Amino acid sequence: IRRAGKLYGVALKTAPDTQPTNPPNRQVSGPGSPKRTLQSQLQDWKQLSKYDIILLIDRSGSMEDPMPGYDSKWQYAESLIRDFAAESRQYAGKTLKVITFNQGLELTRSVTPTNLTHLFNRYKPQGGTILMAPLLTALDEHRREDPGSRLLIAVLTDGEPQDYEACADAIIAASQNLKSQEDLQITFLGIGENTN
Repeated sequence: IRRAGKLYGVALKTAPDTQPTNPPNRQVSGPGSPKRTLQSQLQDWKQLSKYDIILLIDRSGSMEDPMPGYDSKWQYAESLIRDFAAESRQYAGKTLKVITFNQGLELTRSVTPTNLTHLFNRYKPQGGTILMAPLLTALDEHRREDPGSRLLIAVLTDGEPQDYEACADAIIAASQNLKSQEDLQITFLGIGENTN
């Protein structure tokens, strides 16, 4: 259920009180989690193929912190993006656009699983989390390259951006120019414990 910009979930009891019920299984994605079925992957990509996808990946200093099963959050992010890039190529025939950011940013077009390692090896996480410039770059890139399509921006980060209020204002301004609510989707994917 979406209400006032927030997403809420509910678990419904469907068995009579006399029958035992089990809590619903929570689907979690990422390395080490249960794999989605091919049918669910195809259904997901049927929707995602309608979008120009731009990933904003935090490369601030805290992304160097360790993550269970990985040397760092940066390494974990690489594994997630590699899986996503592989699915994008396989199920939608698309490459990705990736913007890595801290105080600076770099936009890389046509990212595939093959060239992703080079992208991640080029940087050592450092600095702060300044999101405004990459967010505006993603919006401008889409307007220039493919203004007629829908845009999905996914921000992969381990903390709140230092320019939070400016980013919120930019998102509000971008949403006011939409013809349809589906034309722009922005999602924040938290890594680690500080996901608020």
